[in-house]
Amino acid sequence: MRYAAGIVWIVGVLALLMFLQFGRLFAWSGIAPNLALMFFFALGIARVPFPVFGAALGGFAIYSFLWAPFWMGEAAVAAAVALAGYFLARYLTGNRWIDMAFLAGAGTLTFAALGAFAVGFAVFSWSVLWETAYNVSVGLLMLALFPRHGKPLLV
Repeated sequence: MRYAAGIVWIVGVLALLMFLQFGRLFAWSGIAPNLALMFFFALGIARVPFPVFGAALGGFAIYSFLWAPFWMGEAAVAAAVALAGYFLARYLTGNRWIDMAFLAGAGTLTFAALGAFAVGFAVFSWSVLWETAYNVSVGLLMLALFPRHGKPLLV
């Protein structure tokens, strides 16, 4: 019960982001940012408690299964990369902006590499580098919605 309000808010925002992501509403020249992954990285940098982060990952799994079951392999990879980013965020420089840029860049490249391996074909191309740059900028914008530690500004 302690984290109920944060869980409800974060899972609701995640639902909106997944809707925007699956609808490719922010796609630019065929490249769409991975909004859910960037949101998870922002949660890790903001030091959201793990029960809230775990509930968001659970919501992500449910949304992925209901809205895009064909994307379950990539969703599992995204969840693994997001979980690794959550724990890695505690051991980075301590500067939120540099840490977010690093997690967004490294996370996008890791997701592309592992996603290609999970699906079984090579999808790594120059477009991945453009997507990485796009994800870094989107991730930094998402981080602006969080205070130094804890809950998002809108709670």
